[in-house]
Amino acid sequence: MHKLTLALLLAASVVFTGCRSHAPRYLTITNPAGEQILSLTRLGTHASTSSVHLRVTGKIDGDATLVLLQEKQPRQTLTLATGAVDTSWHGDWSGNQMTLHYLPGTVKSGGLQITCEFSD
Repeated sequence: MHKLTLALLLAASVVFTGCRSHAPRYLTITNPAGEQILSLTRLGTHASTSSVHLRVTGKIDGDATLVLLQEKQPRQTLTLATGAVDTSWHGDWSGNQMTLHYLPGTVKSGGLQITCEFSD
């Protein structure tokens, strides 16, 4: 009986871990001198997304732009200034995917980390 209960609890914990609605997604831009198209997909839930929180941190030696695309259309533009970067955006969002278009502007070196959290 105890083995069956333990097996059921273990199976339930695996299922619920995969269904967390606030599991953040991470991307790293290691070559910020090049233009990039990045994609973030919400994992582990079947619920519809109602909002998203995006945070960009790191350091770059020039100015850059990050365009958030929703269904291939620009939704929000973040300007990333030279030096230490720590900027974020939060807004309504429908859909479980976000595409980011990174435009390096005058950046020659540095690194950026992007954290994205989809919410119900």
